[in-house]
Amino acid sequence: MNRRGTAALLALLMVFAAIGPAAAEPVSLTQNHRCAFPLIGERTVPVIVSGDIPAYAAIGDTVETYVGIGVRFTEADLGFHRPDTIGGTARLEVTIDKPDGDHVVTLPVDLADRDVPQSGGFTIHDSVRLPAVTVTAPGEIRFHVRSADLVLRVRKGGEGYDSACSAEPADTLLGTVRAPTPAVPVTRTLDHECALPLIGNQRLAITVVAEIPGTAPRGEPVGPLPFTVRVEFTEQATQAFRLVGAGWFRGTADMAVDIQTPAGVRRTTAAIRFVETAIPESGRFTVEGTGWHPPVTFTDAGVNRLVLADSTIHMRLRSVNPSPDPPETVPVTCRIVPGQDPLLAEVVTPGEVGPPVDLTVVATTHDSVHLAWKPPAGSEVAGYRVSTGDQVSDVEDAEAVVRGLAPDTDHTIRVVSLDAEGNASEPAQITARTRKAEIAYTLSGETTIKASRATVPLTGRVDATLGAADTYTADVTLDPTTARLTVLGVLPVEADVVFMPATSAGGLADGTLTTRTSVGVTVPGLTVLGFPIALHPACGTIVDLAVSAPFDPAAGSVLTGGYTLPPLTGCGRLTDLVNHFAAGPGNTVSVTLSPAAS
Repeated sequence: MNRRGTAALLALLMVFAAIGPAAAEPVSLTQNHRCAFPLIGERTVPVIVSGDIPAYAAIGDTVETYVGIGVRFTEADLGFHRPDTIGGTARLEVTIDKPDGDHVVTLPVDLADRDVPQSGGFTIHDSVRLPAVTVTAPGEIRFHVRSADLVLRVRKGGEGYDSACSAEPADTLLGTVRAPTPAVPVTRTLDHECALPLIGNQRLAITVVAEIPGTAPRGEPVGPLPFTVRVEFTEQATQAFRLVGAGWFRGTADMAVDIQTPAGVRRTTAAIRFVETAIPESGRFTVEGTGWHPPVTFTDAGVNRLVLADSTIHMRLRSVNPSPDPPETVPVTCRIVPGQDPLLAEVVTPGEVGPPVDLTVVATTHDSVHLAWKPPAGSEVAGYRVSTGDQVSDVEDAEAVVRGLAPDTDHTIRVVSLDAEGNASEPAQITARTRKAEIAYTLSGETTIKASRATVPLTGRVDATLGAADTYTADVTLDPTTARLTVLGVLPVEADVVFMPATSAGGLADGTLTTRTSVGVTVPGLTVLGFPIALHPACGTIVDLAVSAPFDPAAGSVLTGGYTLPPLTGCGRLTDLVNHFAAGPGNTVSVTLSPAAS
């Protein structure tokens, strides 16, 4: 690793040594559950979800943490009929909200049986390890943990009961890890007039490379900032050094920086140490050094400017001949040649505006969530930004309806306050679940039987449900119908066709419905030349129908597909005849699903 890379690495280590993943902070949530107990009825039982989650992490760090869950019982919960032991099971639904996508995992919890003390309250508990998270992008990583499916196992004298508890609405944000935006390397090369010994002023090009973030929070230190400095000495300087017998250059530098903020200007200094460099016998040469600019705290909102100023190089020239005496340190003042732009970097400090207050879910549908909140006290808010997934919208009022959501799905929605300059607050966040989409359709269409070239009309009803993860299920009810065909080219035959109720299952993704339906089909009777011929009621078969076609749940669509009609069984002496004119592949179906009138 080169010096610049080493400097950057050391900077990160210094910044995060005290606030990195190892410096986790204890955090906890209380989530109430309603549990039923004999004799005393339902009671609210608090579940404490706790963990050690670091406040900061650098990109590339891995955040590993455990989450504890404790179920707390009071004296009143246990009642006068105190059990011998209490244990239980539960689930932790964990959503790790990262800038580059969410990760959802469900973790089982085993609350080991614990002896109940003779008096007072007590707690049963367990801990689980969360999936390790690697920080891959700047921003915030939010850990949402929800306790669910709590079942208490209560035992006394070898007998007992299990109590299934229901979770009440509660906050789920356990902790937030902030990954600062990586510092962006900035480079500035300026000509300086440097007063060198013996030969006087020389114009030297000094290049400063620094890693400085583009934004910084108010009131929090930024840095230390790694600096790399390169000084190019002229051929005249080389000759002068050689003239006094110098063969090696070493030294330090004080690189002055003016911090220009909305509140004023203050001067700081980056301390640089140069690598010992051989001085050539002739020509130009360059020395390079690395160091640090001390941490900077910006206290006011606005644009802050880091501007290079005049600096001092402390030269120590080592002789080509060994000498017991240490080399003398010679200070050299280097002044920036006028007419150049000395700006090194700009750092924006966002304005301070409070987050929305009391964010609540007003209502939900299968594809929308209606939210409301209160403006933050003491903040001048110009508007709000509402986001979930890749949806982002700005609103003026303290409410919003987020549309176009997947049904039967938990959606995490964030709302931030905006000031007049567009600066955003910390987010308020809530998770809401959309309803299942239950839609009824009328069905009309036809199917064509290849073996007999018969077209059979179809009518009926489809009651569909769109659920989480684009799942689709439907109850399919087809009306009895009649198949009309001609046997041997002249003999008219009518077949009574009855369908069994069927269930269709599949998915709806990217506007395409993919389903599979198994339909029981029976042919209880035939009519030949007007004379009815009764068949056995079990004369029939089962048809597997697969469909993959564009589908609009709101408007309905035309669905088409092909299928094989397996041989019918149970038709008595006419089984072979029926199959001759019905069974086989190459059959088609086309139906139109239209939303049923409500």
